[in-house]
Amino acid sequence: MQDPSHSALLIVDFQEKLFKATGSSGKVIDRLAILAQCASDLGAACCCTEHYPKGLGPTVRPLREALDSARRFEKTSFDCFGEKGFAQLLRGLHRRHLLVGGIETHICVEQTVSSALKRGYSVSVLADGCLSIDPVEKGFALARMEKTGIEVITVESMVYRWLGNSRNAHFRKYQSELMDLNRS
Repeated sequence: MQDPSHSALLIVDFQEKLFKATGSSGKVIDRLAILAQCASDLGAACCCTEHYPKGLGPTVRPLREALDSARRFEKTSFDCFGEKGFAQLLRGLHRRHLLVGGIETHICVEQTVSSALKRGYSVSVLADGCLSIDPVEKGFALARMEKTGIEVITVESMVYRWLGNSRNAHFRKYQSELMDLNRS
C-alpha cells in the first residue's frame, strides 16, 4: 500500500481554455475530482497549478471545487520547478511521493515530473488524469516518462492502492463512486 500521508497530488494546469481545446469529456474531470476527495479523506496533500490564468482561465470549476483546500500556484514556466517558489511549496508539504495529472501531458506535466524525479521524488503520473490537445503527444509522453522510471498509473488503481484494504472506512464510498463513473 502506498501511504497517502507520504503523497502529494499535483494537478497541473487543468484550466478552462486548455481543457476545452482537448475536446475531452468531463469524465477525466470526474476521475480527478474523486481522487482529490480521496486524497483529502486519506491525508494526502493536494496542490494545483495554473499556467497564466489571465489568458487560460482558472482551473475547471468541478475540479476547482474538489480541490477547494488545495494550495494553488500560478506560473508561466512550463516546468513547475522553473517557477520561483514552487520547489519550496512542495518541500513544505513534507511528501516524497508526487502523483501528477494535468494538461498538457507532453509539455508541463512531462517537464515537471522529470524535474521532480531528478530532485529525488518518487513520481507517478495518472494516465487517465492527463490530457494533451493532440492525443498522439500524450501517448508518446507517457511512454517517455515510463522509460525514465516514472510510474504510469490510473486513478482507480491509485485510489485502491491508497485504500489498501476493503476494511478501510472509505472503501465503500470510493468503490461506489468509481463503479458509477465506470458505468456512465
